[in-house]
Amino acid sequence: MATRSFAQHPAGRFASPHPGLGVRREVRRSHGRAVQAMAARVDLCDYAQQLALLLDTQVRPGADPGQFVDWVLAQRGDADIGSLNISMSSRSSLVYTSQEKVNGWLRYAMQRVVKSFRLDLPNPRHIMFRPWPPLRVDGPAVVLPDRGRMTSIEMFLPSCYSFQLPVAASAKYEALTDLTLCSASFFDGESSAGGGRTLGDFVSSSCCPRLRKLEISSIKGLAQLAIRSETLERFELESANDLRVLDVTAPNLRVLELHDDCFDDESNNKIRIVSFRLQETRIRHESRRRRSDLVIHNLTSVCRLDLELNMHGQYYVRSTGIGFWLLEKCPSVEHVRVWLDHLRSPPSSVIEGDTIADFTLEGVAPFASVRSMDMTVRAHQFQDYQLVTSIFALLLRCPRLRSLRINIKDDTTNKFL
Repeated sequence: MATRSFAQHPAGRFASPHPGLGVRREVRRSHGRAVQAMAARVDLCDYAQQLALLLDTQVRPGADPGQFVDWVLAQRGDADIGSLNISMSSRSSLVYTSQEKVNGWLRYAMQRVVKSFRLDLPNPRHIMFRPWPPLRVDGPAVVLPDRGRMTSIEMFLPSCYSFQLPVAASAKYEALTDLTLCSASFFDGESSAGGGRTLGDFVSSSCCPRLRKLEISSIKGLAQLAIRSETLERFELESANDLRVLDVTAPNLRVLELHDDCFDDESNNKIRIVSFRLQETRIRHESRRRRSDLVIHNLTSVCRLDLELNMHGQYYVRSTGIGFWLLEKCPSVEHVRVWLDHLRSPPSSVIEGDTIADFTLEGVAPFASVRSMDMTVRAHQFQDYQLVTSIFALLLRCPRLRSLRINIKDDTTNKFL
């Protein structure tokens, strides 16, 4: 069946991207006129299998861009659809899209979408660019329905909305393989108000028995995340400042990514990862974090690393050197991508109790399996000729290195030299 989609272009026009669909209609002022302009093409909604509603034009104050979404979905009726994408840019965010309206879209999608669903809503902004509104704990939550038919879900929610996962014990997303969740706010521990299940329970094998890829970023109010999944193969976590405990047991996990700001600065945070097939690991860990907070089992199968190294010349702090710890614990790693940062404090001024290590000492174990390295450095960070010393000391630990690429970035121009 032919693919059809609607999109609102920055110039303020609605057009079908398919050359055989004919006319373009001008939209000048409001979404009400957008609906009128599209009335002649309503027949397309009946059999479109990939429907994209991309609201990318600033609307007049007080207008609700969600009205157009409601209109299009209403024209389709009860027909199934392959893929549905509802995306609003920041330019169309002068007013709230109510939680009730979002819940209606979610119910529609979970009942009728059979392949992929994407919902991307910006944080509402004021005309004068005031700060985004705080979390509205007194309002209704955005609630994910108990059942869904699609294989892929991507949700980018306004951080001012509370988010609740399915409540029913029978909730199930039988076909779901990929889940992306961004900016969700859980304001009552792991779940939101109303007794919704925990995120860990939702992505478990019983609720999502085919889930293979899970991406979580910029979430709030989530204190603990415990995942038990037999099918999960890729897990990415970025910016979860309220998280205190991350406990993942996924025997088939192959790719693990823990990006910057996974946790806040508290010293009692814990990360535990258990997998038997881990092949690729990316961890950007701030130098002040103690590596005792991080436990990853069975690193012997890892062949690719993406990590951050903090050095002051040939020195690094052993107790916080997560990147170096990973290099030592992954004996099979062959390909390494490194973000080399300058440890500004010299060894004599580091925190009391930290152990200083010198790469140039004899007898230091090499990273014997490393064959290729892609290195990025910020030139302005390194002072007193420490850049050359740091790179030289690191390369001494890689006696079998065959390929080396060094990217030197100038942050003043945001360009590579």
